[in-house]
Amino acid sequence: MRAVGGIVVLLMAGCAAPEPRPNPIAFSLDAGGIQLLDRPQRVDFGRTDHSTLSAMTKLTASDPMREGACVGGGRYAAFGDGVALHFARGDFVGWSRREQDGTIRQAGRACVQA
Repeated sequence: MRAVGGIVVLLMAGCAAPEPRPNPIAFSLDAGGIQLLDRPQRVDFGRTDHSTLSAMTKLTASDPMREGACVGGGRYAAFGDGVALHFARGDFVGWSRREQDGTIRQAGRACVQA
């Protein structure tokens, strides 16, 4: 009987609601990288890809929608808000953003997605 009770507890634990994600943090994109709007911190070009992706995931409150290789080397990570971060040799080297009117802004070295 104890085994059945343990199974019920495990099944109920699987039904727990997922932890809510925090709200996005306001930021702007500029010639040097990413500036947080409500605090002095920045995510500048040259930062490692791992720390940049972690920071952007916190800023947007979401994981990248797509990640992939760039033509000619490097890689990118695209987020749901139209921002793509570009990396070369493990470093954050640029960003691009598709605006609502379809134009693309960018800074640093952006890559062509393979």
